[in-house]
Amino acid sequence: MDDNARTEWALRRLGELMDPQADAGDTVDWTAVEERLGTTLPEDFRRFLARYGAGTIDGMLIVLSPDPEVPAVMPVSRLSPRVLEAPEWRQWNPSHLGRRHRAEDMLVWGLTAAADTLCWLTEDSDPQRWPVAVWARHGGGWNLYDCGMAEFLLGLFHAEFDDCPISDTGLWGNASPRFLGVREEARLMAAGVDPWDESG
Repeated sequence: MDDNARTEWALRRLGELMDPQADAGDTVDWTAVEERLGTTLPEDFRRFLARYGAGTIDGMLIVLSPDPEVPAVMPVSRLSPRVLEAPEWRQWNPSHLGRRHRAEDMLVWGLTAAADTLCWLTEDSDPQRWPVAVWARHGGGWNLYDCGMAEFLLGLFHAEFDDCPISDTGLWGNASPRFLGVREEARLMAAGVDPWDESG
């Protein structure tokens, strides 16, 4: 399966599991994004934003926006030098990889409520070939997944990895994840409604 077919397959399967809300999707100035980041971003991520927008899945996983003006936790960006000074972030040499990677090559695209960080490892010149790297804060450390962002989400929702790749297992094997865009989530919160409170 070539990269385009793989992207189509992953996005189609993702769409079967998780519906976008009405009027979902973000319009992104990709030229400005590329100038800010110095690179293009993977096609599955671009198409995910066009369909869903930046937002939160089940209150547990935040998909960031590449636009710094969108009111997400932070925009898509490199790990900051200040963060990289922490010893636990420098322990980046999973034995199954056979070589050391630089944490500076991590481009953050998502966060979790459990303080995990979801990145692309951007060493390849082709963004379609960037694997997903996850820093699981609670006991996992760094792990690398040979798939794009959409396939990673599918693997999480279908429990297709050997272990849950993030610290919170609430999305592991979740066959009906719910997505809310950042603006809709903010609107509900401002109205005094917690969209993730299942007791209400």
